[in-house]
Amino acid sequence: MKNILTRFRPRQADPEALGQLIAQLQQKFEQVAEEMQQRNERLLGGLQEKLDAVVRYAEQQESTLSRAVKRSIKRSTKSHKLRFMPGNNGNSVGADMMELPRVCWQHLVPVKEPLVLISQAPRSGGTLLNGLFDGHLECHAHPHELYIGYPAKTRWPSLDLSDGPERWFDMLFESPTVESFQRGYRKYGRGRYKDPEALFLLLPSVQRELFLKCVAGQHITSPRQVFDAYMTSYFNAWLDNHNRKGDKKIVVAFMPRLATDEGNVEQFFDVYPDGKLISILRSPHSWYVSARKHPTPTHPRADIASGMHWWQESAQAMRRNKRQYGERVCLLSFEDLVGKTEAVMRYLAEYVGIKFDEILLAPTFNKSPIKANSSYPVKTYGVIHEPVTRHLEMLTKAEIEAIENLTGDLYESVSREVIRV
Repeated sequence: MKNILTRFRPRQADPEALGQLIAQLQQKFEQVAEEMQQRNERLLGGLQEKLDAVVRYAEQQESTLSRAVKRSIKRSTKSHKLRFMPGNNGNSVGADMMELPRVCWQHLVPVKEPLVLISQAPRSGGTLLNGLFDGHLECHAHPHELYIGYPAKTRWPSLDLSDGPERWFDMLFESPTVESFQRGYRKYGRGRYKDPEALFLLLPSVQRELFLKCVAGQHITSPRQVFDAYMTSYFNAWLDNHNRKGDKKIVVAFMPRLATDEGNVEQFFDVYPDGKLISILRSPHSWYVSARKHPTPTHPRADIASGMHWWQESAQAMRRNKRQYGERVCLLSFEDLVGKTEAVMRYLAEYVGIKFDEILLAPTFNKSPIKANSSYPVKTYGVIHEPVTRHLEMLTKAEIEAIENLTGDLYESVSREVIRV
């Protein structure tokens, strides 16, 4: 382009030379436009595929969506391919996406119910219990582990009300939401790696806008208002949430290890004085067989001594929390949860203030059946019983005795605090 212009001088501007210049400029312009079009099409290809998948899924699930969202999807279904055709710049897709927060806000369901928090050492049945609550009409059930911890996953976030909405959201925002939106919902037990992923249509940008709008509409005087705004933004930005509406009584979420720290529990009950804490005590023998499959740099768990230290820490915290907070804390055994599921869930339904329903007897994600989040291969859906007795085959006699020596008295002591069903 520069070479074309430098060859042209005003004194040479006779009609023939000017015509040649115009033709050259037009040819160059068309060449550049074609290159930009090809580049844009490559960039938009990935978005086109994802949008197609979302539209197809939305059409299949349209009975669960609000009328306004259906209309928006219908418009997008008719027009989104046209917007990516050559000669269009694709800006209309952004305009459509910008409509989502407005549509969600128009049909907003406030989420201000007390939080029922499930927390204890990992590999103790927290994912199972959370999944059992998932489909109940009186529950907002967080589908993943609750990742609001700040500055670390296992720390209850301490909010400074002088920081402002942007900072609050950045602290509470759950980074796994991004990956789940892009790749689908999946639990990470070793027995589930080959399972198909389920769509999880929670748009982080929509959640952020809903949160900012929620806090902008009120005078914030307590952290509870911020947490309520966050929960409201989460469950309303989750577009294909099959259990968004209804006469909700509680929010249920699983946050492993948080309850082992006394300060975390104190802060939780400061924010949710009407909340409940449920902790699951698992036999140290069966727990170790599962936990040693999930070592971390800070908690290797490969050897019995290090593994039992984590189990002991969790069990001691259960006893302390129960004695300090009384009826606001409920302890139950993993073996009862798996072996006497109906009796346990009937007890818990009354404890948290919801009606018993048979949907509490099988774990689900977004009301669809899921397999157990097990350390070992799982072939069937629902509650599985093998984890209760697997240690009898997996541990040597010496290992069983070593675990018994390290945990026997504590296990017996805490077991006396669990519910009887």
